[in-house]
Amino acid sequence: MDITKPYIVYELKGKQTQLLFMDLVIVLLGLCLLYLGWPDKQAGYLIFGAVLIIIFGGLGLHLLKQFFTGKVLVKITAAGFYDHSRLSSTGKLVKWEQVVKLTELPVGVQGQVSVRLKDETNYLAALPAYKRLLVQPQLKLGEGPLNISLQNARFVTAAQLVKIMQTYRQGQK
Repeated sequence: MDITKPYIVYELKGKQTQLLFMDLVIVLLGLCLLYLGWPDKQAGYLIFGAVLIIIFGGLGLHLLKQFFTGKVLVKITAAGFYDHSRLSSTGKLVKWEQVVKLTELPVGVQGQVSVRLKDETNYLAALPAYKRLLVQPQLKLGEGPLNISLQNARFVTAAQLVKIMQTYRQGQK
């Protein structure tokens, strides 16, 4: 494995298609509300329909861009890795020097990768308050503060990702 190039895990296209379809349904609902409110000039229908179209239309464009470019869940480099797999993820570089242990958690079909860090208290302190709240249940289960979810990952399982991450980590030393 060539560790000079980053290894990227992308989200499943099926999940992205599902989100795009749901977004389209909500935009169509907004158009229906505009249509219902137009003849009688009912402000409630018009405002709510316009808000739905603006918000979910913008979200739909963002989802469409991600569909064609691919949404990155995890990017592994020689310096460390970037995690974008969960709402509680920071998306910032986690350096290999900070990583103590990588373990596979058998949750669901593809599982998760639990990452134990040298200084977990500082990692948690740097998180915004809402992300600290999202991490609390996994801490109570005895897991690390950083878990990479592979529920929607393409072509990789937790066991495979642990091996890939260990290869990059050992190449850095």
